[in-house]
Amino acid sequence: MSENRGAEQPTGQPAQPASDAGLPLDSPELRGHHTCLQSDRAEGAQAPPGDKYGVPVIPPGFIASLLGLPVRPWHTAVIILLTIVADVCLFNHPGGTGAAVLVLVTAIGLLAAAPDGWRTASPPLLIALILLAATMAWNCWWLAGLLAVTAALAFAIKLHRPEWSATELVWAAPWTAAAAPLRLFGHLVARLGYAAPSGELRPRRHTPLRVFLIPLAVTVLFLLIFIAANPVVERIADKVSDRLGEWLKDFFDFLSIARLFSWLGWLLVFAALIRPVVRSWFGDWLARRGEGIERPLEPAPERGDFAAAAITLLCVNVLFLLFNLLDTSYLYFKAALPEGISYSQYSHRGCEWLTIALMLSTAVIGLIFRKRMNFHPRGRLLRLLAYLWAAQNALLAVGALGRLKLYIDYNGMTHLRIVAIYGILLVAVGLGVVIWKVARARNFLWVVRRDLVALWVTLIVLAVTPADAICWRYNVSQAMAGNIRPLANLTVQHLSPEAYPALIPLLRHKEKWLSDGIAGYLGLRLDEMQSTPPQAWTEWQGARTWALTRIEGARSEIDRILPRYGWQAAQDELFRQVSPWVHSGVSEDYRVPPRDTDEGQDTPDRQRSSR
Repeated sequence: MSENRGAEQPTGQPAQPASDAGLPLDSPELRGHHTCLQSDRAEGAQAPPGDKYGVPVIPPGFIASLLGLPVRPWHTAVIILLTIVADVCLFNHPGGTGAAVLVLVTAIGLLAAAPDGWRTASPPLLIALILLAATMAWNCWWLAGLLAVTAALAFAIKLHRPEWSATELVWAAPWTAAAAPLRLFGHLVARLGYAAPSGELRPRRHTPLRVFLIPLAVTVLFLLIFIAANPVVERIADKVSDRLGEWLKDFFDFLSIARLFSWLGWLLVFAALIRPVVRSWFGDWLARRGEGIERPLEPAPERGDFAAAAITLLCVNVLFLLFNLLDTSYLYFKAALPEGISYSQYSHRGCEWLTIALMLSTAVIGLIFRKRMNFHPRGRLLRLLAYLWAAQNALLAVGALGRLKLYIDYNGMTHLRIVAIYGILLVAVGLGVVIWKVARARNFLWVVRRDLVALWVTLIVLAVTPADAICWRYNVSQAMAGNIRPLANLTVQHLSPEAYPALIPLLRHKEKWLSDGIAGYLGLRLDEMQSTPPQAWTEWQGARTWALTRIEGARSEIDRILPRYGWQAAQDELFRQVSPWVHSGVSEDYRVPPRDTDEGQDTPDRQRSSR
């Protein structure tokens, strides 16, 4: 007698059918499920696909979310097209113009793949991508490329979550990069037919592969029969197979291990950009967080907290006032420095440490005005002291810029000094953000978001700044005025073609060794650019073409100053003349002709009088 897994039926009544689990269909375990299912269908909801009782074969939610499902065929087509564009632009002949075209095409592809791309696109990020692409086409450098990648990633996330701010983008960006392999696998799953249009994972009855492979197999079978039956068809098939063999040989010559890995890398990048990680409980929590500080229900802070804050602000105000007075006497009233201290040392050391002081001031103000301290009964006095300290910090920032200008006037402009200018301005903006926080009772999240935006804007401005052109126009103007020391940077910096046209005025310098050296330097650079033209359109650079045109226009003047055979010797002599000033900590008055080495302070007034 076989065992009955269900409940024992009363005598004379027919047995109830059992489920696959052995439970009768009218059992309490399944009755609740049928009730919920009927309720969902009554409300118009569609039952999830699965077995005959509506139980899903594979729970779709978590796995589908990881794989980025659902994935439309258009999304897969976009990542394949972008991968082809990346291969054309960067594999054989990587260059600035190729990278610029790839950035612009990527932005267009992301807009086309997004559900409401043109409506949800972020205009600031789109403008940043265009500016960075233009910079890479003009004179590509590593910061522009790095920022273009991060801007494309932020742009892709904002297309799906336009309400997110900087903090949410920073949170989602690394997760999007980490999910790239899963996103690419999601495209494979979707195209093989193991994902429903809703994103649920289950095999389809009619997959795309079946639709194409079965007709192909049948057609090939009959074609082989016709080839065996007809010699004319056989001869045609031989010619076609020979031509196909040549194509395959060329294809496998074209295909390489490096190219395959390049394709795989670009597929991962674009799969992540098309389907970024935009479902995050932490990101949603950050987006819902307010930026104001609510008035607490607890009593105000203890008297000791207020006294500590007030005394701290009073002390730093007095200290900053004394320092600013001392700094003003040397920077603006040209007071004589103590013996053994040069203006070069005074300006160089001060700029670094004053920037750190500005950063610490920002942190101290932010710590003082946290939570309940914003609502202290005597908070108005604290805010007044904080505003006074912020004003003195502004004077400190102006002094730091003044020191930096003094150092640049003396030693010339370089990339790092441009970075220092932007860094000081960024720190000053950060201080202004904190002061606004104090005035408007904003919280720390508000400060972080504004600081991230300020940092991003500063980096974009730095990336698109034509640094070489600015540096060498300034250095050449100093050299033409008599201060030769900035030309020492020729021996320690690799100049891009963007800087070459700025050197042309030095061909008319009154010092022959200098005009000859610049003639040799420009002549050698001209030979170098003419002998190594771009191998493809992807390597074209606007700055290089501009420099080549300008130096070719000055070729007659170069030949008049110095023949070709003397170019190398003249450049070597130029480097020998200016090399003693490289990393020199000695303060001298660089007059041309001979330098004055008399004892005394190297004030800017003394330099101007010596010129």
